[in-house]
Amino acid sequence: MNILKYNQFTFKKFSLFVCLIIFGVQFSFAQKINTDSLLLQAYESLKQKEYSRALKQAHLGKKTSPEYLDFQVLIGRVHQLTNQQDSARIYFNRILEKNTAYKEAFTYLINLEFEEENFENAEIVLSNAISVHSENKVFRIKKLQFYQLQQDFESEREYLKELIQILNLHEID
Repeated sequence: MNILKYNQFTFKKFSLFVCLIIFGVQFSFAQKINTDSLLLQAYESLKQKEYSRALKQAHLGKKTSPEYLDFQVLIGRVHQLTNQQDSARIYFNRILEKNTAYKEAFTYLINLEFEEENFENAEIVLSNAISVHSENKVFRIKKLQFYQLQQDFESEREYLKELIQILNLHEID
């Protein structure tokens, strides 16, 4: 009789354990959907130029999922569009410190430095972007734009020669 009670008790513990796992997975999945939908809503608010709402949604998303850097990209973008350039710069730099894979953060930061005519920082960001994403043609075009904005035609000409060599090498491969 004791063995029967022991088996029932073990079965109940096992059933409870399985239920907890199933509900935990479902909760985790539901939270992910909510985070993704919040990001979509925040981008929609940004698209509608509802900057205050987009900022609130993005901060909520950042609080909910701090490792989800897309919310921080959005916060930086809202700051950039509302002429809070220093705040935007802080967010874009934070993102790139955490993960250099964010081409979008590089692009926004480069454009921000161009707009602010902060060419020293723009050059550093461009070099980092090209170093990390050497295959990205947009960053190489931005480097040409960098020389054009400074009216540094000699450097622009030299860089064009460098690009031609790079392109010829890729054609040979």
